[in-house]
Amino acid sequence: MTREFRGLEPLHDYVILKKNALDSRLPSGLYVPDTANRSSVLATVLAAGPGKLSPTGRLIPNRVESGDTVLVDSICGVSMTIGGEDIVVCREAEIIAKYTVPDAEL
Repeated sequence: MTREFRGLEPLHDYVILKKNALDSRLPSGLYVPDTANRSSVLATVLAAGPGKLSPTGRLIPNRVESGDTVLVDSICGVSMTIGGEDIVVCREAEIIAKYTVPDAEL
């Protein structure tokens, strides 16, 4: 499991994501700006922290790891650019679902 991305290591239950590209052009030819698109999007986990501590001090590991595809709100986390790549850092709790491609779609 990758715990860092280009020198940025997420701590606790934080994860680093790269949102998958969205087609912002409507069938009519109009473009929808990112600020108007508030739906959920698929993202790829680039790195994940070790997890969070329970009130008793026990480590609860993250359920996602590097390479997983997840569903997140389009406005979750903190967006930044590192090495020319746009990424998002968010808590694991902000992830809506883990997406697994069914065998029929491969």
